[in-house]
Amino acid sequence: TPFTGHTGAVTAVTVTDLDGHPAVVSGSNDRSVRVWDLATGAPIGTPFTGHTSWVRAVTVTDLDGRPIIVSAGGHRLIIASWPGSREADCDLVIELSSPINALAMTGQVIACATDLGIVLIEL
Repeated sequence: TPFTGHTGAVTAVTVTDLDGHPAVVSGSNDRSVRVWDLATGAPIGTPFTGHTSWVRAVTVTDLDGRPIIVSAGGHRLIIASWPGSREADCDLVIELSSPINALAMTGQVIACATDLGIVLIEL
């Protein structure tokens, strides 16, 4: 069964564990990031918005005991605490000088693949 809810093509996806539950995180050319229950396909929470271009990449990590969702679209990188977290003080928008094509994260380091090369961001 397809997970439905985006109003455009899904352009990025990852699977993760959020608050002890298997989840799918997806990004779309509708400029939103959505979270889904992996078992049922039901949406969890409200979509993340704030991208000014289609979302090209998403990743999830744990930072100081809280899940963090990182998404990239155009020149914009959005770092957001998972809404079920105890705190929501980690929201951050970073604008790069080159479009972000892909990203990966480990611990506190985000690696962004851009048209100009790899950019590392440490939280």
